[in-house]
Amino acid sequence: MSLISSKAGSQPGGRPPAAVELSPQGVLAGSLAAAGQQPVYAFQPLQAGALVPSITEANLHAPEAVATAIRTALGQVSPRTKAVTLLLPDSVVRVFVLDFDALPSKAVEAYSMLRFRLRKMIPFDVEHAGLSYQILTETKTECKVLANPARCCPPAWRLWRWWIPWKPFWPPL
Repeated sequence: MSLISSKAGSQPGGRPPAAVELSPQGVLAGSLAAAGQQPVYAFQPLQAGALVPSITEANLHAPEAVATAIRTALGQVSPRTKAVTLLLPDSVVRVFVLDFDALPSKAVEAYSMLRFRLRKMIPFDVEHAGLSYQILTETKTECKVLANPARCCPPAWRLWRWWIPWKPFWPPL
């Protein structure tokens, strides 16, 4: 499967037409220039140790270098929009499918309920974790939720929140 599919961003709620993948080796950016054209890719290497994937430790040891690599790689592919899909190393984020009878409609209440359920399931403090979720299925008696907690430290949190232009990954704490 390629970094960017030809249908990316073509439907409401679909993926943005640009993506950035972070790895210890560097930053890979890709963008769809226009319908029917081939994707454009750029790679910007990172110095050894600038990004170290871990679920329990700080990931960014050189946040300025990572931010510069992201800006440079995205600048080379010239995405059509500011919306970008961010691909993180597997060891940075956990993925859970959780079952609920119902999920509150207010986001603040939903986040509180998710954090409560995840508290004993992840190896870091869920109260200071980044958290995103998506409702997979919802009926009158059942709600399945895809939850993605990610450990973050204040510098990483500021970098991701500043750089990613979509709905904030982390709700206000």
